[in-house]
Amino acid sequence: MLHKDCQYFYKILFKGVIALFLLFSLFLIAPLVLAEEEAPPPNAQAGALKILTNTGTEAKLTTTSSSPTTYQIIGSIINWILSLVGILFFGLIIYGGLTWMMAGGNDEKISQASSILRQSILGLVVVVLAFLLTNFVVFKIIGTFTQ
Repeated sequence: MLHKDCQYFYKILFKGVIALFLLFSLFLIAPLVLAEEEAPPPNAQAGALKILTNTGTEAKLTTTSSSPTTYQIIGSIINWILSLVGILFFGLIIYGGLTWMMAGGNDEKISQASSILRQSILGLVVVVLAFLLTNFVVFKIIGTFTQ
């Protein structure tokens, strides 16, 4: 048990810290709450869009037509399929982990769970590498044919 003088000191210190916190929060939060939001200039959106369009043109990121190219469509389909397969392998990793946790010391279930984990992690690595390779190849093909 603390001495009576120490208790009094800690009580005053605690009240002082609370008072300082409230005081600083009052001075820090009040200007933020009372600040008015300035309306953007009338043509700000059009100006920003023009700047972004010019930047994209200088970086040669714009296409001549609004419809996607065949390579972009094929790349999107491959990315979509690889994403679904990646989600499947991620689900298998979770299933393998849950199987291992529920094994209860049974060696057969533990070996089955470790096998599931090993195979699903390997599958996920293959899917990620296929995703990277596909995007690299598709972007190289698109870059080659658009320049």
